[in-house]
Amino acid sequence: MHPLLDSFLSSAAPSLKICGVTTVDDANRLTELGVHALGVNFWPESRRYCPPDAARQFLPTLKDRILRVGVFVNA
Repeated sequence: MHPLLDSFLSSAAPSLKICGVTTVDDANRLTELGVHALGVNFWPESRRYCPPDAARQFLPTLKDRILRVGVFVNA
């Protein structure tokens, strides 16, 4: 298992995940605040939708700093 996921799932303390991240600035701020995971919404009907091209610009920069989660809708 990936160390960030292992820590998120096995911590004795509650873990915090924030969804709806759309910018690198927001993502970096969450890591500074100690948030454990962030969610990026890939459903185009959501007001917090993040286009895949935009996500490709900032998600790789967060590798090994915060758990990254994709939110999808199978509709």
